[in-house]
Order: sequence, then structure tokens, then C-alpha cells
Amino acid sequence: MADQFAFMSASVARFGGEVVACFSDLGRPGDGLLALTQAAARGRMDRVMVWGLEPLGRQNADLVAALTGLHDHGVRVTLAGTGEEVTGAFVAASVSLEAAGLDAARARAARRRRGEAP
Repeated sequence: MADQFAFMSASVARFGGEVVACFSDLGRPGDGLLALTQAAARGRMDRVMVWGLEPLGRQNADLVAALTGLHDHGVRVTLAGTGEEVTGAFVAASVSLEAAGLDAARARAARRRRGEAP
């Protein structure tokens, strides 16, 4: 975990930011996200840099809700590795890709049930 925080701090500096707080779910799942959203509501930050999107929501609906809540408080979300901002279009593309993957997986499962080649 220390390596991840070091990487995140270096990423924040590389993209011209300053670390004002760190949040994690090392304790109970969801505690870090709750603390993050409460800090965003109090105006403690204008940007959140994330390692990945999973901590914001394991399900697409949870992810969209978390991102919407942060954006509603004027907080932009960026990915640590690339500095790419996570926008509604980004989430929509992710949801579309996941849906396409599910559709393909369902089609493969149906072919297997019918005894057809994958």
C-alpha cells in the first residue's frame, strides 16, 4: 500500500497538483469513499486522483453515482497513470464496453449450451 500512495503522490505532483488528503478502504469497505464524498461536500478539494475506478463503485450504477456526486461538488476525477479526466462520456464508454462484453459472454454461453463451437 505504501508503494501505491507513493505512486499516487508522484502522479499528483507530475500533473501539477498538491496532495491535501488521502483516502483508502483499508478498514471497512466504503469508509474511504464516504470520507472522500464528505470532504468533497465541504469543498476541501477540486480534484481527486484515483488509482482505478473500482474504489468509486464496483457496479456501474455505484460508479456513476459516486462520480456524479463528486462532479456536483465541483470535484474533477482523474486517473493517476495517465492524468485522463473521468467524465460522463468516459463512464458511458466504459458501460458500453462492459455491456458489449456481457452480450458477447452471453452469446458464447448460449452456443456452449447448444453444443456449438465457441
